[in-house]
Amino acid sequence: MAGKWNYKTKQYDDYKLPIGSCLNVQNDNDIVACASCGKHIIYANSYSSFEIHNQFGLGYPVCTECHQEEAERYFSAKERGDIG
Repeated sequence: MAGKWNYKTKQYDDYKLPIGSCLNVQNDNDIVACASCGKHIIYANSYSSFEIHNQFGLGYPVCTECHQEEAERYFSAKERGDIG
């Protein structure tokens, strides 16, 4: 089960991961799906999501573009005071 952080409600919304998105791999060169857009990426070249987490708060891997979009949303929320 995955959740996507909602900056307005300050809680996780249920989130359906793209097929192939995972936290655990056998090798850092394994191909996984970006947890946000579903694009295939090399696990070692991915970033930990700011928003999409498992039940323990671990971020799923996301591609560079999605990580940048998440970072922009995070810093916007921080400027608005939605994040302490």
